[in-house]
This record gives sequence, C-alpha cells and structure tokens, in this order.
Amino acid sequence: MQNFITFETITTKMSRTQTSELVDANSIMFSDWTVQKLDALSAKRDAWEQGIFKKANEELYSLLADALDLYYHSEAIIQSVEVKAHGKSYTSKLRVELSKRLKELGVKVQNNSTTLTMLVRYVFKSDRKRAHGYSQVLGAAIQDNVQPGNLAIYITNAGGVEQIKRRMVLSEEALAKREQVANATNSVKASVQPIEVARRLRLTPLLRGVGPDAFQVTQRRRRDAQLSHAPPSSWP
Repeated sequence: MQNFITFETITTKMSRTQTSELVDANSIMFSDWTVQKLDALSAKRDAWEQGIFKKANEELYSLLADALDLYYHSEAIIQSVEVKAHGKSYTSKLRVELSKRLKELGVKVQNNSTTLTMLVRYVFKSDRKRAHGYSQVLGAAIQDNVQPGNLAIYITNAGGVEQIKRRMVLSEEALAKREQVANATNSVKASVQPIEVARRLRLTPLLRGVGPDAFQVTQRRRRDAQLSHAPPSSWP
C-alpha cells in the first residue's frame, strides 16, 4: 500500500496559530486518506460476501491482511517525523470522522473502542460480533509482529480465526485476574500498614532507654519480688 499523502512541513519559524492551522489541515488529509482506503476495503468485503467465495478462508485472510496493512501504514504516518509531535491530533481527527460515519451507517461504537476496532468495524459494518473477533485476530498479529503478507500463514498455523479468538479471550481473562490479585494484595498491604504502625507506636515508649542498666534493674526487681513471697526456711 503506497502512501500518497504529502504533508506540509511544520517549521520552528511558524507562529502557534500557523502551526495549529497546519496540523488541523494535515490531520484532515490523513483522516480522508484513511477513510478512502477503508471504503475500498469495505467494497472488497461486499464483493466477497456476495460472491461465490463467501466461505473461502483465502478471501477472508486477504481482506484481513489488507486491513492490517492499512493499520500499519496509518501508524507509520502518525509516527513519522512530520507528524509525530502532533500525532494525537491526527488520531483524534480520524476517530471523530470514523465515529461520525459509523453512526450514519447505524453502527454503534463505544468511546473506549480502540482505533483498530473502529477500522475493522468500518470494514465489516454492522456485524459487531464478527468485527470484534477479527479485531482480536489482528490484535494478536500485531502483538506477534506479523506482516500483512504473512497473515494467512499465521492464522492457518494458529488453528484458524476461532482458535486465535479463544487464545486472546484467555489472555484477557488472565490479565484481568492478575490485576485483581494485584489490587487485592495492595488492599491488604494498605490495611495492615496502619496496624503495624500503631503497634510500633505502642511499643516505642517501652523500648526507650532499654539498655544494660535498665535490664539489670528489671531483673533485680523481679528477684526481690520472688524472695518476698518465698516461704521461711524453717518451714517443714
């Protein structure tokens, strides 16, 4: 996938207003470019679903590979020298545009949805369950640094789309449990600490001045007390 976007360079000689205006213009250009690519992918998905290859994994894997390629290119643009300093503005503009268009199509997207999920939802439109599953597959591929050209082999070797989905669900559950254990441990530590501090504060006055002399005095007092209660030696 070639990158046909040529951004105007932001220089240090520009005023804050000029920089803001240029960032806004470039981010709109980036958003429009991404949406155009998504429209092409969506048309390809329509052709796949309506054609004789509807159940062919090869066509599905090719479509997912194109979606992964688009994601990588979008991330590369955001991380590029021309954009990186203002990357959040570009991502924000894209998410706003995607949310707007998806809403027009009757597709609901949560505010906390990842950009990857939004891209996949745009391609697969209203099929939420399937789109979520495909975004999990692409998320796994991104974690494993899989390139688009190798995605079909990656999915096949992993046991297929459903197997990868199950693996990702298990990973998410394990992460959630780990966070629960960590939170519980921190909670216990937080509750025990005040008790330990109080205990030390109560003992501090007793421990002050305890040295060899104080120890000897204590031992002598105990010995005297024992002698005072001892029976007379003349007792039978």
